[in-house]
Amino acid sequence: MAFPGVCRKCGKCCRVLIVPFIDDEAGVLREFLDARGIKYTVLEGGRLDAEVPHVCPQLTPDGCALEEAGKPLACRLFPAADQRCLYDRSDV
Repeated sequence: MAFPGVCRKCGKCCRVLIVPFIDDEAGVLREFLDARGIKYTVLEGGRLDAEVPHVCPQLTPDGCALEEAGKPLACRLFPAADQRCLYDRSDV
């Protein structure tokens, strides 16, 4: 199992966007995501992490085409201490 804050350089996080949402008590967002076949994880406080398929245009067979200094801030920071590397997730 990968630990938070450890990047395995596998590129899985470059193939899916994890988008955080807050759902209402009626579950409207969950219904919306279910209807579109979008996977999500339900967390505490009504928070959902939706897994939206998206391949980064900078991803090559050898990894990211950008040098570290040229990467967007979100890419340079991922995975942060409270985020989990997607390496061990077989469904991503």
